[in-house]
Amino acid sequence: MPQAVDCEAIGAGFWGQPVNTATSFAFLVAAVAIAAAPGGRLITKGWWAGLVAAVGMGSIAFHGPHPPWAEWLHDVAIIAVLIAVAADAGGRTGRGPDSLTLRWTGPALALPAIAVALVPATGDILAVVVAVVAVAAVVAATRLGTHRLPPAAVWAALLLLAVGATVGTLSRAGWPWCRPDSLWQGHAVWHLLAAAALAVYGRATLRTAPYRAMRS
Repeated sequence: MPQAVDCEAIGAGFWGQPVNTATSFAFLVAAVAIAAAPGGRLITKGWWAGLVAAVGMGSIAFHGPHPPWAEWLHDVAIIAVLIAVAADAGGRTGRGPDSLTLRWTGPALALPAIAVALVPATGDILAVVVAVVAVAAVVAATRLGTHRLPPAAVWAALLLLAVGATVGTLSRAGWPWCRPDSLWQGHAVWHLLAAAALAVYGRATLRTAPYRAMRS
């Protein structure tokens, strides 16, 4: 496991980086919250909850026991949920939230999944690129009024991500908030806030009305 990335010292056994591993379970809690959201088709609910749960499983494996496949699952799950968010924001066809989210997430994930398997170092780069695309798509759709989600939910999710990303970055190895042997771990804060953002976004996606049809 690349200790330099996430600061926390690595111990032996299942927990590896104990604080980062423990807070990774927040994504599983977020997945349950999405699955329990009112409204939404069962297949859509399962898809969103499954993607967020995969992020949690990948994060637990990566920061904990770190089997050989941990980094691949960690990176690919994150890329998958970001692709789903971008597709959801762009799915303004009037056919409902499943039309683009379910149709394109799988095919769009195939190339990144292969790339990360062949060259693991590409995972972080691809995640950043897809994250920029996803955020831009969500912001554009919200500002244009073509996104069906309430703006309050969108901005709340983006604020949680922004704060989490800032704290996580400042806590990386070599940055001022890095404390390898402390219970304070900025990357753990990122886990908690990112999980909360996905729960807010996912639940809002399921309980809101279908997309408005695009105007010609």
